[in-house]
Amino acid sequence: MNYLDMTDLDWPLFIGFAQKNFVKSHSIDRVFNEFWFRRTDGSWSIQIAKRDDGSIAAINMMIEAPGRICDVQTPLTWMSTVIAEKDVQATGVGAQLLLHAHRTLPLVGCTCANKNTLPINETLGFDFPGLKMRRFVRVLNEECLQIVKKDSRNKVKETLKPLQYPENTDLDRVWCDIVPDDFEELWGVFSDQFTCFVDKSREYMNHRYIDSPYQDYHLLIIRDQTNKLNGISIVRFQSTPYGKCSRIVDFIARSGSEIDVWLHTLCACFEKKCLYADFIVMGTDQDWSLSEAGFKLANDQNGLEDVPNLLSPIDYRRWSYTFHISGTLPRLLDGWRVNKKIWFTKGDGDRDWPTPLDIAEYKTNY
Repeated sequence: MNYLDMTDLDWPLFIGFAQKNFVKSHSIDRVFNEFWFRRTDGSWSIQIAKRDDGSIAAINMMIEAPGRICDVQTPLTWMSTVIAEKDVQATGVGAQLLLHAHRTLPLVGCTCANKNTLPINETLGFDFPGLKMRRFVRVLNEECLQIVKKDSRNKVKETLKPLQYPENTDLDRVWCDIVPDDFEELWGVFSDQFTCFVDKSREYMNHRYIDSPYQDYHLLIIRDQTNKLNGISIVRFQSTPYGKCSRIVDFIARSGSEIDVWLHTLCACFEKKCLYADFIVMGTDQDWSLSEAGFKLANDQNGLEDVPNLLSPIDYRRWSYTFHISGTLPRLLDGWRVNKKIWFTKGDGDRDWPTPLDIAEYKTNY
């Protein structure tokens, strides 16, 4: 078996492998794959294992982003999709691809592991007591109950409370489709408290959200009366047969303004008649502010786990909420494993990308 980095010459082989082995939720559209799995230098962030006859036996698809750990700037690589064909699974070829990535890359992020990848993540990665991927939900109107699993509708109805309004009347909000020029000053203030995160320059934000194919993201900008930028929420609206839903995929706020920025975000989504808003995060820094703004951590007790996370189409399947950090740097550095100092959002990895259905609808409409 030959282990290689994929090149453009391998694209026809990749398509053949994908058509045979990919699940329905993973698109083989070239524009989609080039956006997510190409580095800025043009190389592919996909490892392949080739048989002696040149065919692909397994792949490991990774997403690369600018990262930071303990003030060290370094590429952060998210493990996204590893697949091995049935005839080679017993040889452990998929595990070999993962092992190579974990042992050689400087900083690795792993979420939503399955039964095959979890043992590797647990062995080679660091976990955090009490820290995992978590989903906070705010139900915005009673129509939301139509998309909730029937057995949980009464529980979810109990979480429906009147919407709060921001207390600070000096702040104003506006929807925008560009990253503001003063973004990096706000990001520097917000991220200074964290030890492990995706390092978000204005260039990165433009690439990730403005240039993202097949999905439209909207920036809610919150400023004070002096025009100082106090917060930004990145929101993607998803349509369902029962109404729109708000997926808050990123959040940045100035210290002291967090609750008001969350409330402005909820009010703006309510004005668009959204059924609910949710926010997925790894890290505990915003727990108190989220709670004060009216969000609740989704669990089986409050029924919010049955407010569907997958909407294209509506599916009540639950993700695995596992989260691990790995790579060569985390083993050399100390002091970063503090839950409040970790910050990753849904928009940072592969948890917010278009399904084949989304792509087909986008192509039809645009």
